[in-house]
Formats: sequence, structure tokens, C-alpha cells
Amino acid sequence: VMIGCLFMASCSSDWDDHYDESSITLANGSEVTIFNGSVTDYIKSASDLTKVNELFNRNDIFAETRSDGQYTFIVCTDDLYDESKINDEATFAEQSVANMSINPSKLVDGWNINMRSGKSVWVYDGGKRLDDCNIIKAVKADNGYVYYLVGHQRHSGRDALDAPVHGGPD
Repeated sequence: VMIGCLFMASCSSDWDDHYDESSITLANGSEVTIFNGSVTDYIKSASDLTKVNELFNRNDIFAETRSDGQYTFIVCTDDLYDESKINDEATFAEQSVANMSINPSKLVDGWNINMRSGKSVWVYDGGKRLDDCNIIKAVKADNGYVYYLVGHQRHSGRDALDAPVHGGPD
């Protein structure tokens, strides 16, 4: 029994060293913020995401987000959010969430994230961009990630946008 306890203690230390959540970084070198709670709790509580929060509430995004699910949200801050650029609010809201949790280490060139709307958001520049939007910040919650973006988004027939999305210069 004593040997088993020693073995478990040494493995625990190695496990913590290799899987320490506080050391997650983005490709641009910035640290990922850790939030103790769900992705929806984070978005609802973030003072810089009130417009996106309202969009998600109006379009039942949170109602379709289960507490036992895994998610990735792509968002922009209130100062960059431009509702006048959105053609179809419901589709845009569904283009902002994927029903899977995407760790920053999975953001590699040529990989895509399939959003609820069916749109594919592509990873570029070694994980620094999603479509034409730069990833400027990320938050890891208990059930997924929230990626803050700035810039332009590539357009396809399925997009619900006119022009720059998530803010940024034209």
C-alpha cells in the first residue's frame, strides 16, 4: 500500500507539470485567461461583450448550449461590434459558435472549425488568425473556449455579412 501511495504521488506531480492549464498560450504568445465557469457564464459576465451577449440571447444561442456540452465561441468586444454589417442576425449568431471545444494547440494552418451554421472558419498564420480575423485574446472556461477576434472575415455564399465583421479597419 505504501509503495502504491508513493507511485500515485509521483505521477500526480508529473501530470500537473504536463497539463497545467495556467500555461496555455496562443500562437501570438499571449496567455489564455482561465475562467472558472461555463463559456456562457463568461460571456454573460464579461463587461466588454454586452452586445454579443444580447445577440446570443435574442437568437437562442445560449438556450441551445447545454451545461454538459463543449463549445468554442468567436466574439468581438462591444467597441468593435457593428450590427449594421450583419445581413442575417440569426445566421451570424450561429456562425459564432461551434459545438466542440477547440484548444489553442489545435489551431494549425489548414484546419477548420465547423460552426453551428455549417460555415467553416479556417485557421491561418500558424494559429494567429481565424479566416481574416486576428485572434487577440482567448478565455478557457470549464466547457470550452472564447476567442476574441478583430479584423475581416472571408465571405462565402453562406455568410450573413456584408463586410468587416468583428470590427477592424475596412
